[in-house]
Amino acid sequence: NGPTACRHHVKPPVFHETRKFWACCPDKIAWDWESFQQVPGCAVSEHTDVREGKSFMGGTDVRAELEKNGPQRIDTPTRQLSGLEKLSKLRKDLVSAGVKGSAFDSARDHLKDKVVSDKPDVAPAKIWDHVFEAIAGNITYGLENLPHD
Repeated sequence: NGPTACRHHVKPPVFHETRKFWACCPDKIAWDWESFQQVPGCAVSEHTDVREGKSFMGGTDVRAELEKNGPQRIDTPTRQLSGLEKLSKLRKDLVSAGVKGSAFDSARDHLKDKVVSDKPDVAPAKIWDHVFEAIAGNITYGLENLPHD
């Protein structure tokens, strides 16, 4: 029983709907039991009979892990973000999802000009809050009005 005697997975298996995979290897999904058993371990260590953590995971465990380690929400920050900070985070997330940064910048700048001209009494520090609300509203409108064909 040496330090390389056992090839194993470091997290438990996940059985969610018809998918089967190891929590430590979520990109290696099996649909049948035989394929699942053939997924090689991702770690090497000595043999032990000590079991740590859960023996298997289900859908609620997967969702809980995603909430803990997944994307962070921008609408529930630990401190109140300014409109400009929200816009910066939103732009970063949209660009990482494939939206063109130049399209976002153009829409943001257009909406800023519109807020400045339509609402001359808005304090300069609050302009970005109005721009963020307008962009959020436009995104929501676009999603709600996608064709459902």
